[in-house]
Amino acid sequence: MRWRPRPLIHVVAAFDDPPPADMFESVERQWSTNPDLGTEGLDIDLELGARGWRITDTLNRVGLGEASRLKSARLHLVNFVDWEIPRPFHAGPWQITISQTSANPGEAIDEAGGFGVTHTLDIESVDGSLFQWEDTSGLRDAIFHWCSFVKGALVGWVLPEGFDEHQERVFVEWSATTVSRWRSRLAWSDPSCAVEVSALLDAWLRLASDDFWKEVLSRAARIAVSANEPDPLDVAIPTALTGLELLAWAVLVVREGWVRPGEQEMTAAAMIRLLMRWAEIPTDLPSQLTHLSSYIEGDGADLPMAVTQVRNRLVHPPRKATSDRRWPPSDVLTDAWRSSLEMLDLSLLRVLGYEGDYVHRRHLDGYWLGDTDPVPWSAGASLGD
Repeated sequence: MRWRPRPLIHVVAAFDDPPPADMFESVERQWSTNPDLGTEGLDIDLELGARGWRITDTLNRVGLGEASRLKSARLHLVNFVDWEIPRPFHAGPWQITISQTSANPGEAIDEAGGFGVTHTLDIESVDGSLFQWEDTSGLRDAIFHWCSFVKGALVGWVLPEGFDEHQERVFVEWSATTVSRWRSRLAWSDPSCAVEVSALLDAWLRLASDDFWKEVLSRAARIAVSANEPDPLDVAIPTALTGLELLAWAVLVVREGWVRPGEQEMTAAAMIRLLMRWAEIPTDLPSQLTHLSSYIEGDGADLPMAVTQVRNRLVHPPRKATSDRRWPPSDVLTDAWRSSLEMLDLSLLRVLGYEGDYVHRRHLDGYWLGDTDPVPWSAGASLGD
């Protein structure tokens, strides 16, 4: 089977007699429950309960076998390139084991057009009890967003499997999540942070047990991934600001009650500045990003003011450019993009209670693996980080 980003089952059925007029409203799909799961492939029987013309159908997800008493389940991760999680770890009631499928998957990914299975992720209950496939629904959602946030691109999986207590495969599902085509991207972490980053999944699961925060986390992660695509920067910067404003609302209005809608009118810059204060994230203009500081206007300029000014100039451009009112040039956009993404990364990490190291986005000439810093609010962070 050649890899495709979205594997589907394409069904073709032929009938001898013309179908009744309501055939396509009443048709039912009945799948065989005893497929051959061995190396020879899968045998699937389809009954439509009617006879008539030739029809075709495409199915996004088909489960085969028995998924009610599983000892373990396996996901095949796509495009989780370069990461190696050295040992199993716990996330809520689950034990997770992530293993590389190849030491160097890059060539295979290139041949497949930018997609490839890079890891297997095995799921077991911590206490060794049996479980149903549907019991892992919340975990699978968290894994998708956690992996994607870590990589700065959508990391999905294909063809999940289930195994019984004898390690016999008893369940497979023909399905795939959405996945970003592989290419190098900036990210807030690198494989030197693997142990700390794996603990983040447990924090994600705990916070996502609340329906409100589950939505906030998944939306913030997807926004961060989307904003990490810098083509064009005119879209990436407003997208990153959307994520910051989402987290500002969730933290300052819903969780902490620092801001009361209707009583206090605050600008986007003020809300983001207050979020940075809550998260203990510095707001001084970074010395490395000189283009941004030279572009902004007004006294007391800081990062929230700078990135919102750039965003506002993009969406409300001047009719006639002057020395003090002009479109942001590309070097200013790049600085604003790096700054807004770093604030978004750190804010989401702070919400999750992360205390490990991270990769800042001010490396203008590249960086070495492991060139990380403690998050600003941790005990290991030094003044000026």
